[in-house]
Amino acid sequence: MILNNIFRYNNNTFILISIVAMAATVIGFVRLPDELTKIHAAGVTGSFAVELILITGFIYFFIDTYTFF
Repeated sequence: MILNNIFRYNNNTFILISIVAMAATVIGFVRLPDELTKIHAAGVTGSFAVELILITGFIYFFIDTYTFF
């Protein structure tokens, strides 16, 4: 029960961090002057956000599959 709540709070935190990372991707892509720096900003922060979303999905389906007491 307590472990499920901890996983859910972590999922919410990961989702919020990934939203901030995606916002940083968009801001960096719009504001940076050069094409290479735009690609770098989109690649670094975008991949970080996608990894967090994948980790969140793994934890979410892990909670649904295995229930802890």
